[in-house]
Amino acid sequence: QAYRHCPEKQIRRGLVGDFANKIDEVPKFLRFSSADMEHLEKHVSEFFNQLPDVPIVCISMLGGDFVNVLGEALLLPSLFPAWMLLSRFDSTNKPTTMLLPVDSISKEAHNEDSSIKELDNPTRASDKNWKCPWSCTIIDYVAPTFRKLLKDNFRSLSGAIDIPKDGQANTVRWWSDRMKLNNDLNEILENMEKLWLGPWKYLLLGHQSADQHSEAVLENLITGLESEFKLEANPALIKVILGGVASVDELKECVSQLVSYKAYFGRGGCCGRDRLRAFSCQIDAEALVPLEHLCNGVVNELSELVERTPVILVLDTDVQMLPWENLPVLRNQEMYRMPSVRSIFLALTRSTNHQKDASVIDPPFPVIDPFNAFYLLNPGGDLISTQEEFDQLFRNYEWKGNAGDAPTAEELVL
Repeated sequence: QAYRHCPEKQIRRGLVGDFANKIDEVPKFLRFSSADMEHLEKHVSEFFNQLPDVPIVCISMLGGDFVNVLGEALLLPSLFPAWMLLSRFDSTNKPTTMLLPVDSISKEAHNEDSSIKELDNPTRASDKNWKCPWSCTIIDYVAPTFRKLLKDNFRSLSGAIDIPKDGQANTVRWWSDRMKLNNDLNEILENMEKLWLGPWKYLLLGHQSADQHSEAVLENLITGLESEFKLEANPALIKVILGGVASVDELKECVSQLVSYKAYFGRGGCCGRDRLRAFSCQIDAEALVPLEHLCNGVVNELSELVERTPVILVLDTDVQMLPWENLPVLRNQEMYRMPSVRSIFLALTRSTNHQKDASVIDPPFPVIDPFNAFYLLNPGGDLISTQEEFDQLFRNYEWKGNAGDAPTAEELVL
């Protein structure tokens, strides 16, 4: 759990006062259904008006009954274990929602020789068993190797403590294991991007700081889709596609799927065209010729590496454990995680109130102040060399924090 139990006296002394100051704000950020339809439009308008200018991307993994319903609609014997619901919205553009099939990215089981083994170290400081932070979720079905990766990582770190001076072979083997873990994690991330997201990975990117595409290019593609395929394209979605794809083939794949699934469904590498045929529209080969011309017409407009606005990531509890920020497409993208959209609204309101009297222009959303930070360095006391390496660096920044031991409950509260 993300919260710690604190003594009642400490709660009275440290939390109640702060909470009382914010109690009037809380109802505005809780989501209540409207009592009647008359106020629904106002409620939705207020919701979008409160959004930041930077995109919010929400990712949910749908399993169980949702899979059964969609599987019946597919009319196919081979079902997907889950579906990904990906939503993207901000204060200035029409929201985008995409439903993507998710298949397992597991690979063949490792043999015993390829598993991470504990080092031959009788003076090992820790023999604790690894405890998984979650019980059982859909991730254990669609990415079963991820749990094993975390367990092997724990065993590797636990077995590397107090290596004897003559343990050069152990050191070499430890680094070999660490490299293997790194490669395994990279493989999981690449499969997530390729098999789950496919060409729709660019929905996770921020807006381009400078618009790289003329309005004429955007309008020509939208007009072509409407006239040739009767597709009412979302301009925000088309703009994201044009601002992300790196080749004309990727553009063709995105546009082809938009036409086939009317922008409701998409598919990554885990799903062939036939497996979603129940959702697709029948398109003649001759009708694809204008589509080729549309894509080829904007190939020279495809953008190179550009600066992008940040992205706020909101994940449901079933996918929070995955390192989405390290997907290959996002490694140069500034990302922030928030637990919910309402928590974003609360952070924005508090930041605005805090800066009302300031002479500076407010940022699009609260930024992190690196000079106002609290660090925890080696709280377990078992990484002495790491502590020595970073302790002085943090002191040079004049940060407050703890090194070498765990903070007390009072320090956490204050």
